[in-house]
Amino acid sequence: MKDDSKKKPGRKPQAKKSAESDRARGELVRAVTRPVRVEHLGAPPRITRPKSIHPRRLLPFVAEGQERPFHSLNTRAIIHSPKDAAQDIQIQLNTPLAQPAQNRTASNVGEPSVSVNGDVVFYTGNWYAAVSVDGGKSFKFIDPNSMAQPDDPQGVTFCCDQVVNYMPSIDTFMWLMQYGPSTGDNIQRLAFAKTDDVKAGRWQIFDITTAMLEVPGFFMDFPDLAVGANFIYMTTNCFGPDGNTVGSAVVRIPFRSIANGNPTIEKYVAMDLFSFRVAQNCGQTAYFAAHRDTSTLAVFSWPEDQAGPTSQDVAVARWIGTNGYISRTPDGRRWLDRADPRITGATLAGSELWFAWGVDADSNHRPKPFVQMARMNSADMGVIENVNLFDADSAICYAGLATNADNEVGVSYMIGGAVFPSHVVGFLSGDRKSAVAGKGDRSPLPDSQGHFEWGDYLTARPVFPDRKLFAAAGFSLIGNQDGDNLDATPRYVVFGRAAGGGGTNGGGGGNGSGGDGGNALPVEEPKNHWLSASTVAPSLEAVSLKRPTGPPASRPTITTFIATMKPPSDQPKMLTMLCSSAGLQPPHMRSATINPAAAPQNMPAADASSP
Repeated sequence: MKDDSKKKPGRKPQAKKSAESDRARGELVRAVTRPVRVEHLGAPPRITRPKSIHPRRLLPFVAEGQERPFHSLNTRAIIHSPKDAAQDIQIQLNTPLAQPAQNRTASNVGEPSVSVNGDVVFYTGNWYAAVSVDGGKSFKFIDPNSMAQPDDPQGVTFCCDQVVNYMPSIDTFMWLMQYGPSTGDNIQRLAFAKTDDVKAGRWQIFDITTAMLEVPGFFMDFPDLAVGANFIYMTTNCFGPDGNTVGSAVVRIPFRSIANGNPTIEKYVAMDLFSFRVAQNCGQTAYFAAHRDTSTLAVFSWPEDQAGPTSQDVAVARWIGTNGYISRTPDGRRWLDRADPRITGATLAGSELWFAWGVDADSNHRPKPFVQMARMNSADMGVIENVNLFDADSAICYAGLATNADNEVGVSYMIGGAVFPSHVVGFLSGDRKSAVAGKGDRSPLPDSQGHFEWGDYLTARPVFPDRKLFAAAGFSLIGNQDGDNLDATPRYVVFGRAAGGGGTNGGGGGNGSGGDGGNALPVEEPKNHWLSASTVAPSLEAVSLKRPTGPPASRPTITTFIATMKPPSDQPKMLTMLCSSAGLQPPHMRSATINPAAAPQNMPAADASSP
């Protein structure tokens, strides 16, 4: 791998400090709960967004790590149309939530999240929340501002980030909403409700504050929720008032305190790391990680019966990543100006830990940004595989992970470049397959600073109660109308194995068992070859790409994805691949020749000449 020569705006890596002085393990803190009733509406209310939300706080660059003697190797993985036959993946329900797009309540920074129990589906995005009581066939909407309280301090108003998860052992949904003020000392507001209470709109709320975390003046951002055996875990970044200090916090809340209506919290705060992510399905030990440097993960273990976590540094394949990656779509626009290498997916499957993050082009000699994953043994933190989820002609980013009852790892992610940003779901364990859930028709417009953005996360969850299927949340820009970025269409997707996957959680409905057939990515026959450097898979036949030379005159035919699988005696045709390392191997590079696209013909000169 070459050193990163792309000098992009960002912040210098934080100086390494004493771990003991930067980490705080707090005593139990009791939170105050309040009951709230919410209405279920036919459409999300239009939100008058503040002229200035909170400023985009850039994370420091991750410190440069040393080159490792191991890299990823090719193994079979396929993205295909949901109509393809004989595939061991099936989209069983695919419901677009059209109302947020129609009501200008969505966003190209959509950040969708979802959790499911039986017929009840709870779904959130940056500016809206939705509930279904028919298994995801249809949705009503909730105004997140209805969680505001009359005695909230001045400046404490709802803004954006939301996450939802489900705690099966106490039959309780947890809904996280990020509140202001944008200047610091903001709150993460948590609402919880039993399944029947979600149907009725009855919730209880409590707040996680900077005072509870003992970081006065800080701004909390990029939250997440993960469920263990007896605790639910919240993570958040913490940005200091000096504009330079950045840390991360893990908060754990016992189920029994939630069930009793008196939540208590324990915290762990680190000021030498950022963007902690706790593994979903983590059981009696919470596993969470952050980047120590570009070839080292700091992996933490926090047993439920211990007061605090311990950590271990784990060597992973070296990668490149800064603030903003370069990927252009068929209309010549970018879409990853907001991307960075924070961990976006983490899950425990049996004894295996999986952590996923987006990396920039040239990592592992890949020509486009992609998702790198570390698959490791939770017993000794030994790395089993360094996995690459990549495409030769498009970028892949924002992977969310989950585990089902069969200890399979499901993924929800975005792909874009040779195609418009599109939502994909799939399996990472066993027979690795992916399917297009929501094809995009266009790319984001630039914001007031000229940035073309997407993000910041997507979600995958098991479908309760049997956990055989996965639920996924994603979004794309649909149709040819190109007025603003507020009309992104969220999508609720249920998928599983084609054989023995069981029925949908609500049975049928939506767009049917075949997924959104009208929204599938077209497929062409393979036309040329490349030689794979893999010692695992033989040379594979690839699909040729008709690269655009300017904005398309009509809806383009997309040729990125691979043809339908033939009988087992034939080699699979593929372009998009999952790569993994099975041991110590030298760096490798496939021999494909990629012809660069001409600069878009109708792009302003300033934008065409600079990334």
